[in-house]
Amino acid sequence: MKRLGALLLTFTAVLRADPILSSWYTDNSSTLARVIQTTSTTTGTQNTTPVTTWPTSGITNNNTNSISQATPVYADVQRVTYDSTWVYVQSSGLASYTMGPFLNGNRGLFGFWPVAQNYTVKFPRTPGVIPVNKAPHQGGVIGLMVNGVGIYDLGDAFAFVQTGSSPVTGSDSMMQTNTAHPWWRDALAVEVVTFDPGYAHQPGSNGQYHYHAEPKALRYQLGDNMTATYSGSPNNTYTYTENTSVLHHSPILGWSFDGYPIYGPYAYDTGVATVSGGKVTSVAFSTAGSYTAAPTVSFTGGGGSGAAATATVSGGVLTGITVTNGGSGYTSAPIVTFSGVRRMRTGFVLRDGTNGTTNIPSTGRTTLPKWAAIAEGFATLANYSTQTLSNNDYVLSSATLYGPTTTYTTTGPQGATFSLGRYVGDHDYLGDRGKVQGVDFDLDQYNGRTCVTPDYPGGTYAYFVSLDASGNPAFPYMLGKQYYGTKSGATGATIPTSGETDYFNAGGTNLVETWNGSPAADPGTGNVTITWSAVEGGTYTVQATGDFSTWTTLNSAVPGPVNTALPAPSSVLTTTSLTDPAAALPANNTRRFYRVIRN
Repeated sequence: MKRLGALLLTFTAVLRADPILSSWYTDNSSTLARVIQTTSTTTGTQNTTPVTTWPTSGITNNNTNSISQATPVYADVQRVTYDSTWVYVQSSGLASYTMGPFLNGNRGLFGFWPVAQNYTVKFPRTPGVIPVNKAPHQGGVIGLMVNGVGIYDLGDAFAFVQTGSSPVTGSDSMMQTNTAHPWWRDALAVEVVTFDPGYAHQPGSNGQYHYHAEPKALRYQLGDNMTATYSGSPNNTYTYTENTSVLHHSPILGWSFDGYPIYGPYAYDTGVATVSGGKVTSVAFSTAGSYTAAPTVSFTGGGGSGAAATATVSGGVLTGITVTNGGSGYTSAPIVTFSGVRRMRTGFVLRDGTNGTTNIPSTGRTTLPKWAAIAEGFATLANYSTQTLSNNDYVLSSATLYGPTTTYTTTGPQGATFSLGRYVGDHDYLGDRGKVQGVDFDLDQYNGRTCVTPDYPGGTYAYFVSLDASGNPAFPYMLGKQYYGTKSGATGATIPTSGETDYFNAGGTNLVETWNGSPAADPGTGNVTITWSAVEGGTYTVQATGDFSTWTTLNSAVPGPVNTALPAPSSVLTTTSLTDPAAALPANNTRRFYRVIRN
């Protein structure tokens, strides 16, 4: 029997306690980014094998397109560096799951391609002061997903521009999102047909691949309660659906430029505490949830201690919370957490006359809801109560600011239907309609809440992806139109030349190869297989020795992993191997040592 050479493993201590360092997705950082294309401009089918450069000859675009990715580039996050104040993240801006196809209805190929952005983005290690007047998103990237892909907000930089006022006529025009044009367009309402199965797309101006809503394929990669189904030939793509059979708390999916995390849609169930005289006196709660047994109840923060309560469950839902100890010293309401996990419910509804909202299909688009009027600059929190109001809505002062009726349509090549839901202002926030966050809904107007998470057992503010009960994206999808905190993060950052520490710097060609387990000897043949982590696009020389004085080259051109077939997002190849046949060994050789050298 051959004796295998000992392998030296070295471990380096790294900081694990800070989620803004440890949450970045680096498992596939040594793999090449890929797109899958369609060869049909009429049916959107007949997709091809994923490629690492694009476009290729033979692909016909409907639009003139000069953007291409002529050189392969590594996917996901390539480096994470930090100092006492900032975290710096470098990424290509392209995902490790296969991007595309980009289809536009039955027109075939979407005329734009994703292009590597080579981001250097900074985030604050600690969020800043929470401002009273929130800053609106200014367009473009407002954060990064943990795979280094850009996040955009819920809008798409288009707004309605009038051409006539009685009745209101006009069309949507780009770069008109200002107070002269208050009907800002909802990106998903009109652009979802250009999203790939991972739920992202890119503009034709710069190829900046980005998300407006949940990152479906990334959620699957991270194990966030998702199932992937392969369609097979000829489409060769994946469909992602919710898997709520055994729910667990969602992971961090990304980070906003105000330094707060963005979670998937599932989190701990919570209640709302009432405090009087320094004690917790009661807990209000939602009946949403699914329980087979009474959950535990915990209290976090609020400046006090000692509060305790028990829960009662009937028919699978919470029916009562009994405070058994009010505790002492509470100066504000503590966070109340139940041990169950459920979907976080958005605080927004359509303005269709229900939930106390204005019925704009009947009244027309002549008012804005409070939250939108503030986000768009028509009002502030300080002066909102002095505005001319109608049913708590901001009344647009001129007919030139009105939007089209919900039955308005246009014809021609850019024909559109302007139905309810097309614009940001078509949605109202329940908190402005007398409903209670934590009881009637879960997420505030910025699409977040203060809560306990697995990463922040002491509590944090966090944004959440929002879905409806059927698992479809629900407005505002991921982040609202304003930052909850102070925006200090940015793209185009410069990493300091001193004082910083690398948390991760092994993406792409910076990968430090390691053995993937021990060499495996086949007991029947005596063949030995060695496997190591490897960079895609690289080649390796494998050598062996029995005495460390002479090394024999077994293969001088072993390729790194090649993902030629369309991979499931969580199963891209990151290792390679070589088998040393027993027949190649000298008969008297009792031991064999191996080394692998990247060429």
